[in-house]
Amino acid sequence: MRHRMGIASLTHLGGNSSPVLLNNKGKLTKIQKTMIKEAMKLWKPLEYGVDYQLTPLLGIAFGIEPTYQYDDLLIIYISRNKGKSYIQTGYSFGDWGSGIRSKFKLYREYKNKSKFVKFIDKWHGLLGEDKGIC
Repeated sequence: MRHRMGIASLTHLGGNSSPVLLNNKGKLTKIQKTMIKEAMKLWKPLEYGVDYQLTPLLGIAFGIEPTYQYDDLLIIYISRNKGKSYIQTGYSFGDWGSGIRSKFKLYREYKNKSKFVKFIDKWHGLLGEDKGIC
């Protein structure tokens, strides 16, 4: 079962027994919640809700993970080291979406004016001030 915070606080049920990538454990700060809401407006796959994972020493990851075959995968990870922040995209395959094909694209691989770079530049400093990740 995947839980997604979002507009309708959706619960996504599926037959996929694979371990979750984003565990929704921990309490988000106000700034983290605001950042996630903005991301939900910027990236279409996130518009109905997201999962998240907090790693205080490393950063925050949020997005959607697949539960059925051919579902999308989109995870945004913001690292303490801004250059190691990335987007992971892909889709699931196999019975009940048991496998995931994905690729990672690091912050430093994007063009300066891309949506992802602007998003990271805006929120990385704010998260650091909030003691959210930095």
